[in-house]
Amino acid sequence: MYGQQETKLFAQGLFKIEDREILMNVENTIKSISGIEAVRLDIPTQRFSILTGTAALSEEIVSSWFGAYAETLECIQIGVYGQDTMHPYPFTNCDD
Repeated sequence: MYGQQETKLFAQGLFKIEDREILMNVENTIKSISGIEAVRLDIPTQRFSILTGTAALSEEIVSSWFGAYAETLECIQIGVYGQDTMHPYPFTNCDD
């Protein structure tokens, strides 16, 4: 619609994948998902950041992107990019 900007959503949190090859495979799989605009999986800090243009985002959706490593995710934060404040690392606000 004229004058409306597309809302972008972000997800960030922690994961546990220490093997670089597996990490790259997971990152490439996430990058190939429709609507994903940016992905960063950082091996030294074990944190992830994902930017998407999809209409809805939930912890279940984010977890599904990590496949077999979904169970390792912690401290997931989801918000509207540019509107919600992304929690700074190290995450101290985890409910997990």
